[in-house]
Amino acid sequence: MNADGTNQHRLTPAIFEAFYPDWSPDGAHIIFTSNCCLPRSEVWKMRADGSRRTRITDFPKGHQGGFATYSPDGRRIVLIADVRHPDGCCNDLFTIRSDGTHRIRVVADQPAVLLSDWGPSR
Repeated sequence: MNADGTNQHRLTPAIFEAFYPDWSPDGAHIIFTSNCCLPRSEVWKMRADGSRRTRITDFPKGHQGGFATYSPDGRRIVLIADVRHPDGCCNDLFTIRSDGTHRIRVVADQPAVLLSDWGPSR
């Protein structure tokens, strides 16, 4: 939409229940989470115009992840996921490459890991 709120255009189908979007630093892509906090929530990437939607995570059945944000250089993404907890009780903090590969756990076994945000570069 325009900065004044006019000319709104839906980028994802309603069935995605998409939330927590984040723009890539170069403005070319948006990442978002599907299935709003339900099992099988996944992180997706699309072009800024909504085209070429691609799922970039694939969590095991019964697990979820999301709340993803880009690193300041756009090469990595930080997100939360419950994949290391068999009962899905808790989340850990992970980074992945912007294509979804090379998942690294960076914070584990801490209570109340609920959101992620890379923050500004220094």
